[in-house]
Amino acid sequence: MTDTADVSATAAPFRERASMRLCERPESEFPEIVAWRRAFSQMGLKPTQYRCASEALPR
Repeated sequence: MTDTADVSATAAPFRERASMRLCERPESEFPEIVAWRRAFSQMGLKPTQYRCASEALPR
């Protein structure tokens, strides 16, 4: 047993999809990111300072 696992084959389709979406437009224009940013703003937080996980992961 090892403490690492090769997940590259499993992750490849997700990475490809993310790359394709990011080529089309910036993540700040994705509807799901716009919704999170709106929610963060309504809570009084700066949405670009406190990014949701779905926005932070591709970075």
